[in-house]
Amino acid sequence: MSEDEKYSPFITKDDDGNPLLLMIFSYEKDGYTIEGGTLEQLVEQLYCGTCPDADYIQTFLLGYKLFMQSEELMDMLLQKFVDSESYEEEQGDMVKLRLSNIVAQWLERVWVDFHYSDVMIEKVDKFVQLVSSGHPRFLPVAMKLENTMQKKKREWEESLREEDRQSGSLPGSGCPSPAESPVAMRRSNSDSKNQDTKSNKKRKPISLMETTPGQFARHLHCVDFDLMSKVEIHEYFTYFCRKKDPKYHLLTQHLDNWIHHWNSISAWVTSEILRDENPRQRAVKIERLIDIAKQLKQLFSFNTLYAFVTGFNHSSVMRLKKTWDHVKSSSQTSLNDLEEFMSNVDNFGQYRKYLGKVPKTVCTIPLLSLILRDIEFLNVNSPKLRNGLWNFGKLRLIKNKISELERYKMIKPQNHIQTEDDLLIFCRRLPTIPCASFYDISLEREPKDQPRPARPVSVSSLSSVATSSSS
Repeated sequence: MSEDEKYSPFITKDDDGNPLLLMIFSYEKDGYTIEGGTLEQLVEQLYCGTCPDADYIQTFLLGYKLFMQSEELMDMLLQKFVDSESYEEEQGDMVKLRLSNIVAQWLERVWVDFHYSDVMIEKVDKFVQLVSSGHPRFLPVAMKLENTMQKKKREWEESLREEDRQSGSLPGSGCPSPAESPVAMRRSNSDSKNQDTKSNKKRKPISLMETTPGQFARHLHCVDFDLMSKVEIHEYFTYFCRKKDPKYHLLTQHLDNWIHHWNSISAWVTSEILRDENPRQRAVKIERLIDIAKQLKQLFSFNTLYAFVTGFNHSSVMRLKKTWDHVKSSSQTSLNDLEEFMSNVDNFGQYRKYLGKVPKTVCTIPLLSLILRDIEFLNVNSPKLRNGLWNFGKLRLIKNKISELERYKMIKPQNHIQTEDDLLIFCRRLPTIPCASFYDISLEREPKDQPRPARPVSVSSLSSVATSSSS
């Protein structure tokens, strides 16, 4: 089917009488959906009252940053409110009410767009003033907007305090610490030191060898689920806009925390293997970590499993021939099976097929790097439509993809760990050797006179996938 057959255009005329394409639609059994348009027309559909697309407003507010800046959208809504003063009273009032509803939904759904921007707060204050300065019947509308702002501020501050309580630095880590995230930046250095000192006094030392693989896997699974659950849907859209504006890094803090934790797990696996000087002890560590990885697969904790496999395949570990010679053949076979399962061959074919068969009633944590890559593919390979119209259909495709991830947040792990036990705290703040020191320590453990083991490496780092779109 050609583009002309697939889409129906909305055409008007410019000042010189020439045809001007403003929007295009696709028709379905239940009506039609908006596939693209000029920025002005796409914004107008928010408040025109005739848009048949039930998901249009939500999809637009979540993904508009792929097309335009937040300030630009707010300015267009403000200008439309001013322009409505020249309409007939009934029509003008209707437009004002719809514009107010859009701003209220925006505040409710994506408060983060306003929280970190004084400019946006000033603009929404101006909008509230415009609403309240009109006819007295609009005062309840203005009060609703003001109440929504105050409510979101309270909720945001409460969430910051909760996440601040759970976050902390990673001792000895060469990877970015959660303390560098916008959430933890709000805590003073003195408070951080006091809290860490206090918690360390109470905390029992955690030993990899004294904790069962099942216990370790279950705690890691619960921590990863909690991080996944906190990521808001708009963060996946905004993640791919960060090249446009540095401030967008402030708007993806939960997603950044989840990515950072993945990198920390991978670094921790490598660190645990490199800590021991004796090759037999390192081999025992590897066998225990492989047992944990097998448990992670049984828990459908695929994201953490992939971090483990990547940690095993770090070059600083792979080169340890004496160590691998001491690893049981059964453990090496299990690791090879896990590597094959998480292989990127056929676009992660084995993993995708297995994931599709997992019951939807079971807690599952999918592979984050693959989700980000799939979203990036939709974003990059969905260009502007003809005549330079913006491709709104792309936002809908991305939202549908993200919605698949959202459903995983609905099913909590069985026996979900909610108490702050020592192992759970340890799994949140995994201690790692500085990443830059991995290879030097590896050379100390086994000098460079040993050939590399003939084990295939078929995995890729999440960090390389994730940073490709945000650097």
